[in-house]
This record gives sequence, structure tokens and C-alpha cells, in this order.
Amino acid sequence: MAISTRHLTESLGLVTRSVLIVLLASTAFLFFARESDACTVWIPESALEELQRSSYVFSGKVVSVHPVPNDRFYEFRVDTVWKGPLHGTAYIRENELGGLGASCEGGYQPFIVGKEYLVYDDNHVAKRTNLLVNASRDIAELGEGKRPVPGSRAPVPSALLKARTDIAQARIEDEQTTRTWTLLIVWTAVLLVVIVICMLLWKHAVSRK
Repeated sequence: MAISTRHLTESLGLVTRSVLIVLLASTAFLFFARESDACTVWIPESALEELQRSSYVFSGKVVSVHPVPNDRFYEFRVDTVWKGPLHGTAYIRENELGGLGASCEGGYQPFIVGKEYLVYDDNHVAKRTNLLVNASRDIAELGEGKRPVPGSRAPVPSALLKARTDIAQARIEDEQTTRTWTLLIVWTAVLLVVIVICMLLWKHAVSRK
């Protein structure tokens, strides 16, 4: 009887430890899963609340990316506007993407050329900004938007204009440098030919004497 009791006690202890391990593992998994979910997909406001605090809300396709020093701009072809100017284009700066797809590590998902997005721009890109195919609930909540004015374009950002000017200036300087070196090489070659001809003529004259 004593042996049976000891075996029973050991068995109960083993089962208890196993259950505790499973519970602890499950708790840790749920904790980290919630933390990851909160960092990647947590959306703080409804579409209408985000609309109220945003300065510009529109849907559109990314048509190009324009690099500038230590940054770049995404150019959109705007399809529908719920708030902001009714331009047919829009520019979003990459360093404003801090909220888009943000994670605990502070990363983000940059826009992809050719993809369509619903963009909430409040001097930064809000977390509700999403691929248009995933924003059907927001579209329903926002209601009918407005179409851009045909042929209208947003002003090109000053930083992008400066970058384009700098690129154009650098290209001109490179072309000038190339022309200078080309002329130098040509004149050097001509001079060498003249020297060779002179030496040949002088040698021929000396040989005739």
C-alpha cells in the first residue's frame, strides 16, 4: 500500500509539472503574439475619426518614386479624394512613413509602385493607410468621395525640385568636364602628330646633307 501511494504521489507530481509547463508556454505564446499584433496591425481610430484629424485623405496608385538626398518621394495618381486638394497627383515623402505598418522595432512598409492605396496623410502617414484592396470597410465608412479636377497636378515639393535642379546641374558639369577632357586629348594627339612629322622632316633633311 505504501508503494502504491508513493507511485501515485510521483505520478501526480509529474502531471502537475507537465500542466504547469504547458500553461506557461501557452501564456508566453499569447503574450508575444498579442505584442506582435499590437505593434503591426493596431489601428487607433475609426475611418471617420482619422478623416477628421488628417489634412489629406485620398485613394490612388503609386506611379513613380523620386529619390532626393537621404530620402525619396512617392508620386500618386489620385483617383478619389475625401479631404484635401482635388489634384490629380499627390506626393508622399518617405520620411513621413513612420506610422505606416509600424512595428515594435520602428520599421515600416514602403509604398510599392503600381499598387493602389487609401492614404491618410496628416503631415505623416497614419497607420490606417492601407492597400486599397484591404480598405473596403474604410471606403464604406468614408462614403462617396470626390474626383480630382481633370488635368490638375499637385505642386512639386521644393525638396524634390531642388534635387532635380542639383541633378541637372551635376549633369551639365559632367558634360562640361567630358568636353574639356575630350578637347585636351584631341589637342594632345594633334601636338604629338605634329612633333612626329617635324622629327621625320628634320631627320630626312639631315640625311640628305
